[in-house]
Amino acid sequence: MTTADTLNGLATSITDLAETLRLGTPDPADQIRLLSELARYGRSPDVTTDPVGIIGYRAAGASNVWASCTRSTSGSFIDGAGVFRLLPANRVRPLYAGPYCIGYLNETASSNLQVYSTSIVPGTGYSTGSNTVDGGAVLAPDGSLTARRIVSGAGGPGNVYLSRGSRVTVSPSTTYTVSCYYRAAVGTPNTGLTVDEVTAGNVTTRTGTRNLGAAGVNRNGWTRVSRTFTTRSDTAQLQVYYADNHQPGTAVDVWGTQIEPDGLSSLIPTTSATVSRAADNVSPSAVSAPLLVNAAQSRAADGMAALCRRAALCSLALACADYYPPSATEAQRTLAAVLALYDAEILSSADAGDDAAYSALRAMRTAVSRDLTERAINLPEIVHVSRAVSQPSLVQAYRMYGDAGREAELTRRVDPPHPLFFPKEFDALSS
Repeated sequence: MTTADTLNGLATSITDLAETLRLGTPDPADQIRLLSELARYGRSPDVTTDPVGIIGYRAAGASNVWASCTRSTSGSFIDGAGVFRLLPANRVRPLYAGPYCIGYLNETASSNLQVYSTSIVPGTGYSTGSNTVDGGAVLAPDGSLTARRIVSGAGGPGNVYLSRGSRVTVSPSTTYTVSCYYRAAVGTPNTGLTVDEVTAGNVTTRTGTRNLGAAGVNRNGWTRVSRTFTTRSDTAQLQVYYADNHQPGTAVDVWGTQIEPDGLSSLIPTTSATVSRAADNVSPSAVSAPLLVNAAQSRAADGMAALCRRAALCSLALACADYYPPSATEAQRTLAAVLALYDAEILSSADAGDDAAYSALRAMRTAVSRDLTERAINLPEIVHVSRAVSQPSLVQAYRMYGDAGREAELTRRVDPPHPLFFPKEFDALSS
């Protein structure tokens, strides 16, 4: 038997495995769940050992340490999903462009002179103007409830701002960068970063106010805005305004404030004191002869993993065709999760120059998307129900659908402690 025969037999076995997994699982929803796991095979979530596209990685292989880092402090980065993350000392920080890892961060040392940079509360490291309305805490890019909504009151736009609670001491004729994460919350706020420079001789006399530009509006997510400038020759202190004079009735969410010497760098979280981040000092590892052997093994493993994923995606398309989602909401959720798997493999095949796989996966993705989208159109939505009092499941089923016979279906979906005592609020199908 030749090597080609062996590989062909192995490919057939893997394809059969995916189909056996599908046919051996009665519920199409379970088929989708299991095949989705197989479609992720070989994609490591460990960003320190699987940073696709970094120099040296493809040669050294995912199981080898391709770079070292001697940063003595923690460091932050934004992952492929746009989530702010912290890595401990001596860990290489990946650099993402959208969902794709394109390299690593290798920054010089820096400091954040703004206290409570990732926990914004007026009165604790921050001040607000007399026409500013505190909109309360909102979700931040790290998933915590530490960002702040700054609302322009009826008396605005004058005296509408969020500023550093006190002036910060700086050096004259020196470059600084101020930055902040913004998200438009209500209306189309036109806000921006403003800096007052203050002289040493008289702290009440400004050498000049710099309007560093409007932040613009992003209603689809967080955007980091920064401005770099050089202080004047007589500047001794700065007063920084992060959200300044947006229109009455509009609101902007603010998080991740930073004042740092020199140019913009990654966000340095602070609490009650300023914090410094050490230099990364990343050193890519040389690829030695033993690593070249590992590279061949790695390429073989990568090819096998790709074969498993693509076999799973073929069976996943059939499972989606057999799947009957209970609601339009569930259909949309399933479709989004499934399409993400196809998109990841389409990208991998394009990177590898595998045009045939790329075209086939694109066609399969289009078919799955069209099928689930068309079937979702006629499905009921999931709605939130609120009642003044708790009622039995039979009453709820009749009130919802005019059919007490759907009591069992409603009870399974809501899963109350007892059918006689439905919660006052629950989610259910609209029809």
